[in-house]
Amino acid sequence: MVYGCLYCAKSYQKTLATLNFAGRALLFFFSLFTPIIGERFSEIVGSPYYMAPEVLKRNYGPEIDIWSAGVILYILLCGVPPFWVETEQGVAQAILRGVIDFKWEPWPSISGSAKNLVRLMLEPDPKLRLTAKQGSLS
Repeated sequence: MVYGCLYCAKSYQKTLATLNFAGRALLFFFSLFTPIIGERFSEIVGSPYYMAPEVLKRNYGPEIDIWSAGVILYILLCGVPPFWVETEQGVAQAILRGVIDFKWEPWPSISGSAKNLVRLMLEPDPKLRLTAKQGSLS
């Protein structure tokens, strides 16, 4: 199996990807690697706004990809990260709290199904979080 990853592993190859969203190109690097089943990681890596709670707790695996993709989806829908705080420590604390606020603009005008998808992808408990397989079945 090969997973598209938003975090670093020891056995990876970086790839440049382009995402065309509303006529604007978004460039980003992602890594492809073949995980060892059950392999867990403990290094804190990545950009703070995209880190899953389990990265901050230093015990994570491929399930963090769904979290990071959920952060990207949130940003694409409203223009700001879901855990917006001025300091990295504040961002980490907000991520660990896991409270997502859909009260402010533009969220009232965004569909319930889009908000539900964001909620499922940003579920703080990785065992309850949407999986790639579940997402592909819906």
